[in-house]
Amino acid sequence: TWGQSNIKGKNSITSIAEHASAIHKVIEKINQARKQKIIVVGHSFGGAVATYIAIHSKQYIKQLITISSLFDAKLAAPHWYTRFGNMLMIKITLPKHLIRANDEALAIKHELEILQASFKNLHIPITAIHGNDDKVVNYQHLAYAKSQFSHLGEQCQCMTIKNGKHFILRENKADIINHIKNAVAKH
Repeated sequence: TWGQSNIKGKNSITSIAEHASAIHKVIEKINQARKQKIIVVGHSFGGAVATYIAIHSKQYIKQLITISSLFDAKLAAPHWYTRFGNMLMIKITLPKHLIRANDEALAIKHELEILQASFKNLHIPITAIHGNDDKVVNYQHLAYAKSQFSHLGEQCQCMTIKNGKHFILRENKADIINHIKNAVAKH
């Protein structure tokens, strides 16, 4: 969740790789205990983190599912208010979680540029789900994902939730659950 990242001694975690590193340790333990690969799911910024995990911890992952996720660095330019929130006189008035969210938003373009370089290394099934009325993460990220993961052929499924907004996990819960169940059943 934007702004909720927190490691003792750090104000903000803006690196996708750093987020993934913390999760990798948990995935490794699950794999050791269960002796089977898992499905990794991520929403929004978490979708970018899940994608990083699927690429760099592939020995533990059997499938990737992203929801309203960021993929294209060009579409991830910060909004005007993000830059405004970075001004010292504004920043000192904001609560810590908004400062962290703002720091993450300012760094996401660069972080996605780094991640994009490894998209060709994804070799597991991906299901990307996005609402076509998302005002937070541009719906065009879905088309970009489809083009970047075309090397997967039919193992790359891109699903549109008609009139779905950014928080489709809450607003379209039944649709999302059905898409996830179908994705899991296919692979």
